[in-house]
Amino acid sequence: MPHWVRSKHVGQWLLLMLVVVVLHSSDLGLPAPDLRPTHSIQHRPHHMPAPQLAIVPYVRPSLAAHMVSLQPTIQAAAAHYYDPTVCELDQASFTRLIAVIIYNEQNGWFEDMVEPVRRFTPTYEYAQVLLNRHVAGSNYSVWPTNLRPSVALEVVRGEVPIPHAPGIMPTTLRVARSQIHPAHFSNMDHLYAALNEEISDAPVAIEYLAANLVRGCYRARYEGVPQSWRTLAAWHNQGIVQPTQISQSGWTQAYLRRAGAYIPTAHALLRADVQPSAGGCCR
Repeated sequence: MPHWVRSKHVGQWLLLMLVVVVLHSSDLGLPAPDLRPTHSIQHRPHHMPAPQLAIVPYVRPSLAAHMVSLQPTIQAAAAHYYDPTVCELDQASFTRLIAVIIYNEQNGWFEDMVEPVRRFTPTYEYAQVLLNRHVAGSNYSVWPTNLRPSVALEVVRGEVPIPHAPGIMPTTLRVARSQIHPAHFSNMDHLYAALNEEISDAPVAIEYLAANLVRGCYRARYEGVPQSWRTLAAWHNQGIVQPTQISQSGWTQAYLRRAGAYIPTAHALLRADVQPSAGGCCR
């Protein structure tokens, strides 16, 4: 069996085992939800209808505390990577979007629908890190920013995929904290495993996220579409920036609705009396 098939099946079984545990918890008196969509939003096909849920911006207490500690890192990364020559958002909006995405990625539609599953979410998140680390061919998105190793590789290389030939737009973007030089790897599995370690480390992952959002600015400018926080969030979520594609993707629309609910939370975090420390980013 190919490595990628095996890793896919392992991930599906882990998710199935998690759901079984939750649905048999003694304190859960809910009907079983429709589990046909996968949990990771980056693996959902565009044509599937999105769940219509009342959105409550839930934040785990541990995440709330962690975000306070990461606030200087978020601000410093935004200041370092924000480029007014390609980004139409102002720097404050760019900074806030980084926080919004991190909040949004820690709590998905499934956790909203079946709230008791929230206590298992950190375990699920860590399981995907382990799959990428130990199962050859794995390319699961990992937290805190829900990036996949394949996307991280594009970020490290400073490449932006474009819809027409030659297919790749080179940029001068580089992840300052990254220690990875793709040319030094002869094995793609080893390269993905190394990228997995960087994007699962919060301070480094935040830099990857900031750089990835700037890639979205490049892509939007190339396609001649106006930029907003929704444009860049859609880029992070599905790799699209065209308004027609965004409006036709049910999952992207659901993602944007959920992200919008976290804007006040992100705004409050960044208004806190915490300033970026020297060397807090991009050393």
